[in-house]
Amino acid sequence: QSIRKISKMHRMELISLVRWLAGIPTRSETDENRQLLSDAQKKELKDWILEMQDCGFPCPPQIIRFMAAEIMTTVLGKN
Repeated sequence: QSIRKISKMHRMELISLVRWLAGIPTRSETDENRQLLSDAQKKELKDWILEMQDCGFPCPPQIIRFMAAEIMTTVLGKN
């Protein structure tokens, strides 16, 4: 079967199939490698922001950037 027929059979864009067969990473995979924080670190930052808001403390961008930098330098799960 041709690649075109296979892409239609699976209702997939032809270019997506060609890129997959060539081993080219998807945009989301590429973007994931450029992230500064892991998913666990992002969750920790989000939880911290929500906790601060619950306590009535504002979270200006400078403070959030500082906390993100702190989280980046710590190993999650270690106290």
